[in-house]
Amino acid sequence: MLRSELPDLHFGTLNHCLWQAEQAECTRHLPEAERGAPLIGACQPARCRNSAVTAAHAPIWLAEQHDLTERLRDRRLLAARRAALRARLDDIKPITTALTQDL
Repeated sequence: MLRSELPDLHFGTLNHCLWQAEQAECTRHLPEAERGAPLIGACQPARCRNSAVTAAHAPIWLAEQHDLTERLRDRRLLAARRAALRARLDDIKPITTALTQDL
């Protein structure tokens, strides 16, 4: 039944991709003719409406949040690097918050 409902579903380590080209963040900057399949390496699960994150993905997301939080404690970080880490942390917090509320 799943195959008939979601024929383009892609299972991944960080999320599952429901793959609808018109909503895909990973191919948004490609010409329309080149948007035939998801670009897993360019996936932005926190930003893409095709992304489905499940409880099975929680350990990876929570570990990344912990790692980013620890790295931000380093007072020697350059301002640009600190800003990049904060931006990534801001991206993943909605996911980790949702995952921990479901536990």
